[in-house]
Amino acid sequence: MKELSNLIGAATQYFQRGNLPQAELICRYINRLYGEHPAVYVLLGKIALATGLYDFAETYLRRAAEVEPGDREARESLAIARARKEQDRARQAHGGNENGSAGGKPRFLLIKAWGYGFWSDMDHVLGQLLLADITGRVPVVHWGDNSLFKDADRDNAFEAFFVPVSTYSLEDVRRLSSSFFPPKWSRANLQSNNVNKWDGPYSRIAGFLLLDRSEDAVVSDFHTYLNDILPWIREDSQYYGIAAQELYRRLFRKYIRLTSANATQVEAFWGERLAGRRPLAVHVRGSDKFIESHRLNEVNESYHAKIAEFLKEGRCASIFLLTDSRRILDEFIGHYGEKLVYTECARTDNDTGVHYQPRSSRQQTGIEVIMDVYLAARCPCFIGNARSNVSTSVLHMRDWKESEYVLFGENVLLQPNFLLHKR
Repeated sequence: MKELSNLIGAATQYFQRGNLPQAELICRYINRLYGEHPAVYVLLGKIALATGLYDFAETYLRRAAEVEPGDREARESLAIARARKEQDRARQAHGGNENGSAGGKPRFLLIKAWGYGFWSDMDHVLGQLLLADITGRVPVVHWGDNSLFKDADRDNAFEAFFVPVSTYSLEDVRRLSSSFFPPKWSRANLQSNNVNKWDGPYSRIAGFLLLDRSEDAVVSDFHTYLNDILPWIREDSQYYGIAAQELYRRLFRKYIRLTSANATQVEAFWGERLAGRRPLAVHVRGSDKFIESHRLNEVNESYHAKIAEFLKEGRCASIFLLTDSRRILDEFIGHYGEKLVYTECARTDNDTGVHYQPRSSRQQTGIEVIMDVYLAARCPCFIGNARSNVSTSVLHMRDWKESEYVLFGENVLLQPNFLLHKR
C-alpha cells in the first residue's frame, strides 16, 4: 500500500500549501482506486471547511469518524464543521451576508472562453452551465479575444455559433453587479481576458471554489471537468446522482442551440450528401494530437477493422469522415473510394492544430468543426477517439445506445487531469 500512502501524503502537502484543487483531485482519485479511507475523508472535510462548504465538511468528517471511530482529528474537525454550519445558518437567518444580492437582482455566472480547442472550450461551458444550475445563477457565456475562434469584427465569439444561453449579456453582468468573485474581477476589467489565469492571485480557480458564493457575479475563466463537479452536487438538486454522460446530454438539450445560419448549413449538407446513405461517422485525429497522445498511431490503426465490422453487419453503407489531417483523409479516400463522404474544411499535414493555423477567419474554423460534429451526431453509428473532445462531444448530442458507437481508449472527460492545478 505504498502508493496509497504516497498519494495521501501528496494530497496533504498540497492542502498545507493552499492548493485545494489539487489536494481535492488527488483525494477523489484515492477514493476511486482504494475506496473509503478515513484520512482522505478528513482531508476532504478540511478542504470543504476552508471553502465554507460546511454541510459537505460535516458529511465527509462524519464518514471519517464512522470508518475510524478512534480518529481524534476526525472527531474534532467534525465538531468544528457542525459549529460553523450552525453559525452560518444563524447569520443567514438574520439577514445573510452583506455582499449578497438584494432587491431581486439576478445573480450571474459569467463563463469566459477557456481559450483552447473548440470542443474543449465547449466542455468548459457545459461544466459551468452545471455550476450555474446547481447554484441558482443566470449563466452568461462570453468568448472574448482569447477565443481561438473569434474574428475581430465580433464582440462575443460564442454567439457566432450558438444562441445565447440566457437573455443577459456581459454588459448586463457589469451593469447589474456590484460584487464579484474571484476578486481579481471588477466592473473595470470584466471585458478583459486571461487575468491571472494561470499565475497570480486567484489563478486556476476550480469549480467547487465557485459554490455558495454570496457575490452578485461569479466569473469562470479556468476549466473544470463536469465529472469533477459531481461530488459537490447536493442531494436536493435535480442533478444529484446522475452520471456525467447523462448530465452532458441534459445540459446540451437545455442550453445549446445552433444559430439559424449554422443549423441551415448542417441541414443542407445532410440533405445533399448523407441523407439515405446510412453513414457511419468516423473521427480520426492527427496534427497536434500526436503530441498529446503517444499511442495515437496505434489507435488510428485500429479503425479499419472496426469500420469493416459495422459495414459487414449492414447497419451502415457509407462512411462520413471527420479528420484534421490531410494524410488521413488521403488514406481513407484510397481505402474507401466512393463510400467516403467528408466536408471541405481546413486540414493540416503537420503537428500544429488547425485552430492554431493562420487563417483569414478564425470563426470559419469553428463553424467547420461544428458542422462535422453535428453531422456525426445524426449518423446511425459512430467510431471515435476517447482522448479527443471532438469525439466525446458527439456523444452529448443524443441518447446513443452502447451498440451504436465505439470510442478507442478511456473517455478523457471522465479521467482526472492532474496537470491543471499542479504547481
